[in-house]
Amino acid sequence: MSSRSPLLVLLLLFLGLPTPTPAQERQRHPVVLTGQDPGGHPYHLESDRGQVVAVVTLSRYTSKEAGPVQDALGAEVQPGKVVVLSVIDLVGVPGIFQGMARKKVISGAQGSRLRFLVDNQEVWRHAFSVLPDKRVDILVLDRGGILRGHFVGLQQLGAAQRLIHMLRDAPAEGPPAAPASPAPALDQPI
Repeated sequence: MSSRSPLLVLLLLFLGLPTPTPAQERQRHPVVLTGQDPGGHPYHLESDRGQVVAVVTLSRYTSKEAGPVQDALGAEVQPGKVVVLSVIDLVGVPGIFQGMARKKVISGAQGSRLRFLVDNQEVWRHAFSVLPDKRVDILVLDRGGILRGHFVGLQQLGAAQRLIHMLRDAPAEGPPAAPASPAPALDQPI
């Protein structure tokens, strides 16, 4: 349920002024989300507050496209400034094989600058309206944990990197105003 007054929405529509979408309203608040690393240890997104966080979502179906995205964003990692999370959705992996999948993620993460998480309950998929079995999504959160951009795959990797640089280089007192994202809003189909 939206906190917007129906009368206010009607007035804005009558005047021809834009009204914020639910995704835009969500973007005004810090994202609070919990996950697991491949070893089953808990991870709390808010533990990375104070740093720019890029989240790459993928699954076994999109892992080939995700490789170059992860490589490029891995180069952006700067301890204390920029963190990159690779969230692997275990969609399509039968429960009996999820332990093997987790071990494969652990071995593949050796020496990587990225932090790897696994999602076997589609928590991240639903929280960010991403489709890791169909495409690689890149989400960029500012130092305060507010979602600032949603990008799709290699086509929009450069735009995601520019946003990461802008947020990383912004004064620490406060994040810059949210830029226009080239990707559709989180609640709109691509």
